[in-house]
Amino acid sequence: MVHPSTPVVFGRKGLPQPSGEQGIQRQALHAGHVYASVRSEAATDQKPDTKRRGLLATIFLPLILVLKLFKLGKIGGTAITMVLSLVFYSVQFGWRYAAGFIGLLFLHEMGHYLAARRRGLHVGTPTFIPFVGAWIELKEQPMDAETEAYVALAGPLIGTLGATACYLLARELGSTLLLAVAYAGFFLNFFNLIPLSPLDGGRITSVLSPRIWFLGVPVMLALMVYRPSPLLVLIAIMAIPSLKKAWRYDRNAPENRAYYDMAMAKRLEYTALYIALAAYLGLMTSVAHSAINAAAAPAISPAPAAEVMVGKGASNTGDMPVWARLYPGAQVVRDQKLDSFGLADWRKTLSVKASPEQIGAFYEAQARAEGFTNTQTLLGLHRFMQPGTNNMFSYMVFQNAGQSMIVFEARTDARH
Repeated sequence: MVHPSTPVVFGRKGLPQPSGEQGIQRQALHAGHVYASVRSEAATDQKPDTKRRGLLATIFLPLILVLKLFKLGKIGGTAITMVLSLVFYSVQFGWRYAAGFIGLLFLHEMGHYLAARRRGLHVGTPTFIPFVGAWIELKEQPMDAETEAYVALAGPLIGTLGATACYLLARELGSTLLLAVAYAGFFLNFFNLIPLSPLDGGRITSVLSPRIWFLGVPVMLALMVYRPSPLLVLIAIMAIPSLKKAWRYDRNAPENRAYYDMAMAKRLEYTALYIALAAYLGLMTSVAHSAINAAAAPAISPAPAAEVMVGKGASNTGDMPVWARLYPGAQVVRDQKLDSFGLADWRKTLSVKASPEQIGAFYEAQARAEGFTNTQTLLGLHRFMQPGTNNMFSYMVFQNAGQSMIVFEARTDARH
């Protein structure tokens, strides 16, 4: 094997070419000239030997270029695996979604990478595997649980910032594609916070105790039942050694006292950051999913306005409480009703020719008239509660093909 710093013999008369990125670029250009020359000769000279040289150049040139890319070291390996992932994902989902999805994966892994470098750890750049994900290789393990948590938290934190930027841009442009990419980013970072090693959540929560990993077991089992996946099975298998370690964990053992020892204030700081990030990601995963459903809802024959607005505001289904008013003249394009845990929950997607400001003014006035208070306004989601009751309604507005789409949800006691 040629050492990266050793000049490579690749040229006429056996002269060495410059090493490093500049040398590789020159070698690639020279290889291109050789290939073009061989093709030209093959076109004018039909000798078998010349044909053979042209065929060999055609076959081995791509391989040579790939090997030269690997001589770029970390960047070359990351670039190649990113491109391969882009190809595979593009076949399944289209290249635009694939590029956005891989971009968010890259941000997540670069969060880990930069945090590890900041703590002085020797670490490799991200490596991508299609339909599995990406990772960075820690060539030097953290010396304590606080460093491990610091590196683990940086990935979902930076990944969440990227997904949020994607979501805001989707809202601004009315792009369903960007909504889908943002949803994938929120969900994957949320999933990574399951408190089970080797996921990021397990590495973060170990600042409290490795035994907290057992809280992640029922979550993982529930996901495997709800959405069976070979990847979930793989993660579960990888978690077995960590769970054995947690089962045998002795906080008084010298090695554990050295690794997990830290100030209580630092433990609480990481715990608060973990809970806040998990809550935000859970909320935004739901918000983005609702927006996608609304954008993808097929247009159906709308109910006449007189049926949508009956009396003080009963819906076209006739079973919603009167305070759960739909916007006047709205077209119902999706209608859902759920009953669980003693609560009745309605979710409707509406299409209306009105500005977000007009819609907001309508629901603000409705909230005041019925004694509701605004308990949450975050990234376009507005939620109102009626004090002393289980009554709640929320709405979110986004633009789609020149129309305002409203995702309206109402919840109340099932015995209303």
